[in-house]
Amino acid sequence: MDWDNVFQHVAKEVPATEDDIAYLQVSVLAPLTKSEIAEINSQQQNPFAVGDPLHDKYQSFDPSQWYIPRRQFPDAFVEFLRWSNGGNFFRGEREFGIFGIKSLREYLLGYQIPEYMPGAVPFAFDGCGGFYLFDMREAMVDGEYPIVMAHSGSLGWDEDDQVRLADTFFESIAGC
Repeated sequence: MDWDNVFQHVAKEVPATEDDIAYLQVSVLAPLTKSEIAEINSQQQNPFAVGDPLHDKYQSFDPSQWYIPRRQFPDAFVEFLRWSNGGNFFRGEREFGIFGIKSLREYLLGYQIPEYMPGAVPFAFDGCGGFYLFDMREAMVDGEYPIVMAHSGSLGWDEDDQVRLADTFFESIAGC
């Protein structure tokens, strides 16, 4: 793929190394570690003030119960990362702030995506707070996962929370 000609604006990062790709396929979607669970638990706070009727109803969640798909990333995405390990790209009016390999897990856990969208894995922002995500709830079809978009402040699988953009990584970019 000639990625330089896919986008109108390219702000590349250095290409991913084979060690980076190995980390992607083995570690990004690994089960949570004890320290990650402790970190997530330490960040949970009741958002409702004392006296608010919802304060006593607040319940924290248990990240040890999260479903993180133990699946391989699509070849097209891996090929892209070998060209540029993240970066900012534009095609038409659409922006792709694609995450580098080391950032993928940070976004997955930092936005608590497994709590709100089990089976979804973010790979980019759209520049307006929307995530591009792989829908890994089901096995790949022809080596690809569907691509959905959900706003970072309203994550979920309900129709109002996400929209299916494309059947493949490349279609999500080139389909603009």
